Amino acid sequence: MARARLSTAVVLACAVTTGCAGAAALWLALAQGHAWADAERAALRADAGARARAMAADLDRELARAHLWFQVDTHSLTETDWEDFAFVQERWVNRAPFPALIRDWYVAVPRATGVDLSRYDQADEVLTPVPWPDELARLGTAIVDERRSGGLDVVPSLGPLLAEPPAVVLELWLPDPETESQDDGAPAAPRPYCYVIGTLDMDYVREELLPALARRHLALTAGGEAAWQYRVVAAEERGHEIVSTLGGATRGAPDAEVGAFAVPLAGLDEPMLDPVPADAGPSPSPSPSPSLSPSLSMSPSPSSGPSTSTSRRIWLAPRRGEAERERPAWRIELYHPAGSIGARVAAARRTQALRIGVALGVLVLSGLALAGLALRRRST
Repeated sequence: MARARLSTAVVLACAVTTGCAGAAALWLALAQGHAWADAERAALRADAGARARAMAADLDRELARAHLWFQVDTHSLTETDWEDFAFVQERWVNRAPFPALIRDWYVAVPRATGVDLSRYDQADEVLTPVPWPDELARLGTAIVDERRSGGLDVVPSLGPLLAEPPAVVLELWLPDPETESQDDGAPAAPRPYCYVIGTLDMDYVREELLPALARRHLALTAGGEAAWQYRVVAAEERGHEIVSTLGGATRGAPDAEVGAFAVPLAGLDEPMLDPVPADAGPSPSPSPSPSLSPSLSMSPSPSSGPSTSTSRRIWLAPRRGEAERERPAWRIELYHPAGSIGARVAAARRTQALRIGVALGVLVLSGLALAGLALRRRST
């Protein structure tokens, strides 16, 4: 009898111990679940932010590439021809990663009576005078206002980008033999300059450029098929008009959002290329900005192309800091396929809770089985 009572006590003790262990395990699992959810949510958001920034940086890099490649010497610019520009354009088509990014090139030259606009014919490599298209009418008005309000010291500063329509805008000084030949004294007229305007091919941006950048940073392979880690929306910052959507429909707030469509170089509020006369002596070496990627500075040097001038000067002279630059015209938004990162973490927590519940159920059944065994032995 004493042995039976001892055995019953042992079984009951095991049952109680099992129940307490199960309760403690459940409490620890719930506590760790909260900590895991917070850590997972933070890690996923950091990952989404890093991917969005990388994609936006690559988009901006292609815009900066166009802006830097076409810093062309203007000595060969005439009303109908621009030999140096034709040479750079050919290199762009053959060597740029996305050669169809620019749809059309225009050259706008401010005059005393207005602004002359010419379109570059890529097939015939000639400049053809054209009327201002409706999409560039506001830019033409801005150039006229800039020339009138700037006086004799006007400095072109409407670049480096145009948001509507999306375009790359380069400011280039023009050679002025009369002004350059003066020893002292103020010039009688503003220094001549021109704008080179490259309108973007938005169909190419939507169908080729943005998908290529998304595949570079967001694509993964699952079961032999490509899938998206995040869904992408490129939208205008001001009008909130969607430029492109990749990876499927989106809903709710974005999991990551970053500005895009900007040239990532400080100091581009003044011309970078200064054509100097042939007798001005050797030109100093270009001094690239610390933020300039070597892969971008691929514009031909004077010795590599058919330049009509013997020297030129290129410089980056920042006049305002990064904080003073205009906000990017676009934004890149990333959305998790589950709807949001919060929904993804919540679904994982539900799965984890289900597993914990199954384990706890097994422990409870084991405890009940031991308690039942103890009661049966006691009754006998």
